[in-house]
Amino acid sequence: MFRGFKTIWKFLKSMIDTDKTYSVMVVPNDGGEMSSHSFDSDSIRKVVDGLSILVAVIAFSVGAMYYVIYTGWADRDALKEYYSAKEMQERRIDDLQNLTEDVQKELASLQKLKKDILSEMKKAGMELPVLSNEKDKRSGAGGPVFGFGDNVTTRMKVLEEQNNNLAYNLEIDKQDVTKILKVIRQDNYRKEVTPDIWPVDNGWITSEFGSRKDPITGEMSTFHPGLDIAAGYGEPIYATASGRVTHAGWYTGYGKYVEIEHDFGYATAYGHMSTIGVNVGAYVVKGQMIGRVGSTGYSTGPHVHYEVILWGEQINPKRVIK
Repeated sequence: MFRGFKTIWKFLKSMIDTDKTYSVMVVPNDGGEMSSHSFDSDSIRKVVDGLSILVAVIAFSVGAMYYVIYTGWADRDALKEYYSAKEMQERRIDDLQNLTEDVQKELASLQKLKKDILSEMKKAGMELPVLSNEKDKRSGAGGPVFGFGDNVTTRMKVLEEQNNNLAYNLEIDKQDVTKILKVIRQDNYRKEVTPDIWPVDNGWITSEFGSRKDPITGEMSTFHPGLDIAAGYGEPIYATASGRVTHAGWYTGYGKYVEIEHDFGYATAYGHMSTIGVNVGAYVVKGQMIGRVGSTGYSTGPHVHYEVILWGEQINPKRVIK
């Protein structure tokens, strides 16, 4: 095929390069009259030039069509990537919006809980902790409302900043709640180690704290360092506060005796027991049975001698008993 084109091209070139006149005889197949057509080299040149122009136009058209098709596919891919990225951004904005709403709800719930707890603590007479200053919190109110024409990136940045502010405020409120819980735990612990309950049920005081007559001799004693609480023989005796047992055994005058060391300087003592139910070193909790009422030691009848010691000095138990 290439050789054929080459042969035709040589023939046409020889016709163009020489100034000659050529004739073409046309013979009809049906036996009709023959006709003769003459043309010179100049006409051939014009035909060849026209064909060259036609080929160039066709080649340009094909190239332009290919370029349009190629760039169209490239634009379509770019447009597809753009819409995909935009869809991801829109989903991110929806996620940020939902997160903002969730954090706002959590923050409002936490603030209400904190307010209720502080109210109950105030009613109970508890010392309120020093909390964060509301002025230190980051404000998120005000500003324009998003519209249809807003830039997606701008909306995303605004929502991210809002969430950062809410997270910051949420962290402050969590720290406040932690402080409140610490105070409550400390208050509860103080109550646990404060001897403010009676050591026996259904008992009655037969001898007060302070100066009194000796129950056996009838003479005025110098000092009675506790309360004598009468109760039925064998009645349970309870620890009036949580603490560690420092003495559990016989003690001169007190008979069978238990002493418990608490916190915040408190200690308690229980004398004249019939039986002891704890050992030295044991940790007992408030309200736990530690023995039973008896009349051991220097005693005239079943009762418990009860003392409250504060920083090493006996005080009137009624100062702390409810």
